[in-house]
Amino acid sequence: MFFPFGGDLLNKFRDKLLRFMQGRYGADDLYRFSAAAAGILLILNLFAGSFALWLLLTILLIWMYYRAFSRNIGARQAENRWFLKIKGDVGRSFRIAKLRFKDRKTYCYRKCPVCKKMLRLPKRKGKHTVNCPQCKNDFNVKI
Repeated sequence: MFFPFGGDLLNKFRDKLLRFMQGRYGADDLYRFSAAAAGILLILNLFAGSFALWLLLTILLIWMYYRAFSRNIGARQAENRWFLKIKGDVGRSFRIAKLRFKDRKTYCYRKCPVCKKMLRLPKRKGKHTVNCPQCKNDFNVKI
């Protein structure tokens, strides 16, 4: 591989960068999500030319680099855990909505009045008594 500056200079730069990043947090899932959001804001701002979008993009980039270069690893890990929890909840909601839409002709969904667990019931017309598998409560549903 040809490097115009020589391989030795490139290796020195890489070593200095590695030494600088020692003890710093670096990139995680929240960083990657923020980078994707910054890319989208950048593209939107190319078309809109808005000062507000530019300001939001600048603040987002500063925050991203602050997190990546931070030495407070515990706080950054807590932020990432919070993000992963929110991301999991949103993803779960979309998966459930997709499943409910796919099963809309054969199943209906009802919540148990006691424990609030969502139950998938076969779609059969009339009144039925349902036993919740979680709290063992019997309740009536009309489908």
